[in-house]
Formats: sequence, structure tokens, C-alpha cells
Amino acid sequence: MLFFPADRALQDYPALLLDATTAERVLHGNAFRYDHYNRDLPTSTDLARVYDTGGHFLAIAEWDAAQQVWKPKKVLAR
Repeated sequence: MLFFPADRALQDYPALLLDATTAERVLHGNAFRYDHYNRDLPTSTDLARVYDTGGHFLAIAEWDAAQQVWKPKKVLAR
């Protein structure tokens, strides 16, 4: 039986790499700002993969254009 990483099926989504403080906010379901991602680039989705600095997959986040923040849509337990 083969096992694949949880984020393997999401490779087409952009990846957001968060510092420790912001990653902790995400794990508690809080919205966050991410200034290192160019929202003007064309994408087919408003979803993104969220990682901590150690490369651990933390969540799937959704862009909230009205509030200009990312909101965790599905948070994975550590």
C-alpha cells in the first residue's frame, strides 16, 4: 500500500510559507495577511497551501478579497 503526503493533490495551489507567529494563528483558525504573494497574478483558485518554516503542511486557506486576508478553510492537526 502506498501513502502520499496530504498536500500532494493540492500541488496546483500556491504555497504560503509562514513565520512561527502567523503559523500559530492559522492553527487556531485565525485569518492572516501574507504580503509575499502577488494577488495580481492570474490563478484558477482563491485557495492556497499553508506551511510553517519547517515545511509542515498546516492548512488550506482561502483568499477573502473583501477583507484582504487569507482565512484558514481546513486546518490540519499537528
